[in-house]
Amino acid sequence: MARDPATPWEGYLRVAGIEVLTPTVRRIRFEPLAGDTMPFAFAAGQYLKVDLPVAVEPIERSYSICSAPGESGFVEIAVKHEPDGLGSGFLHEELEAGSALRVSGPHGEFTWEPGPAEGTAETLLLIAGGVGITPLMSVLLAAADAGHPGRIVLLASFRTEDEVLFGPEIEALRSRLPGLEVSVFVTDRKRRIGLDELLSYAGPATRAHLCGPAPMMQDLIGRLRELGVPREAIRTEAFVSGRSRETRREKAHAIAVAATAAGVSEFMIGTVGGAPAFPCSPGQSVLDAANAVGVALPQSCGEGACGTCRVRVLSGAYETDDRGMFSADELAAGWRLACQTLPTEDLVIDQ
Repeated sequence: MARDPATPWEGYLRVAGIEVLTPTVRRIRFEPLAGDTMPFAFAAGQYLKVDLPVAVEPIERSYSICSAPGESGFVEIAVKHEPDGLGSGFLHEELEAGSALRVSGPHGEFTWEPGPAEGTAETLLLIAGGVGITPLMSVLLAAADAGHPGRIVLLASFRTEDEVLFGPEIEALRSRLPGLEVSVFVTDRKRRIGLDELLSYAGPATRAHLCGPAPMMQDLIGRLRELGVPREAIRTEAFVSGRSRETRREKAHAIAVAATAAGVSEFMIGTVGGAPAFPCSPGQSVLDAANAVGVALPQSCGEGACGTCRVRVLSGAYETDDRGMFSADELAAGWRLACQTLPTEDLVIDQ
């Protein structure tokens, strides 16, 4: 039976090569265990989930794809070595070419595909912070392979010159993408992406893809909206570290303990529009509670990377992590990620 392309593939891939890009970033190439063709296709901007054998049970980590969607013989990710990071530590210090790792993919809605809607009148604005440039490289490669004729602007920010990523690859793409404009910002030289840097590129005919640290994305979403970029034309992808997952588990445990001490067994989550309220166990996220009872909420990654599960909290208290997916005005209006929002009392939400 043919595999449903809407269902992520799961299986083992072989590590075909490991390349040092910067002192802290490695590019890792995966190839099929058997045959010459990858067992799945993906869209530019998607990511893989990789099981890493670093404990009694493997841990799962997500890494954006940086290779071209049209490449059928391999797929590549770029991984930054995070201090005390279990997953990135293994991939930098222990992984060897020839190893096989269990992978699932593709995942994610942070996508761009060439098509009739991507005409020459639209500006495709790609904004990266550090290793957040990884999925945007896949977008650039996809655009080059498709002969995309429109304007593409890449604004990439790095802390130091040593951390600048994909310089040779971007330079090689200039001849294939006549509409490509690139600006690199090195923040230790006090150069940052702000309103002035966006003025020439952002407007009603702009589609923007942002990937980087949460504070940078929160600020730039607001700036793009000020300049007239439609909210639905702004796509975001956030970093999700092992530590951030641990922090959420710690918050969930604290909420569950406090609720037990107070004699509370569940919170109720009401929805605008007449749909029945649904229960949420203390320590459970709004998204997990909705999924448990079949309440449909938009979703993709479930871990705060993609920003798909946007909900507006109208009343009630909670713990959350917005991951930089919203501007300051959106946060003030109550917009949150359902997968990161842990109620501490009854809530009312809207979509």
